[in-house]
Amino acid sequence: MIPFQRCGLIFGIAALLLAGCHHVDPVYNVNARPTHLQTPSNLTEQAVGEAITRALAKTGWKVDIVKPGYLLATIQWGNHSASVDINYDKDSFSIVLNSSHYLNEKDGEIHPTYNKYIVDLESAIRTELGMQGPPPLMRHI
Repeated sequence: MIPFQRCGLIFGIAALLLAGCHHVDPVYNVNARPTHLQTPSNLTEQAVGEAITRALAKTGWKVDIVKPGYLLATIQWGNHSASVDINYDKDSFSIVLNSSHYLNEKDGEIHPTYNKYIVDLESAIRTELGMQGPPPLMRHI
């Protein structure tokens, strides 16, 4: 192989590797997910908050209890991190991206690992609330 072709091959491989490092997906937010399967529910807002706090601890998130009905949670792995706003009441909860670091967040897209953490957290919350099965309308990530 002549030097010019070898150089082109090396640059081509490097470009493919770099392109793979910047893969992003749409940000997955959990919006007004029900806290129970049956109506009416005997859950209180406090019980929902406690279930969410347990789920956060079990999945490795750090939580700040800002006020009743609102938590700020942060997860960190390596030099990456994400913070989410969690709003809840006795009937529903929401998880919305607040900020991120080194996750290629831009224009409503983010590194897919973030979405995996949110799906895992949502599942853990549902488990703590005594709900079984996948979340309704959850897209596969």
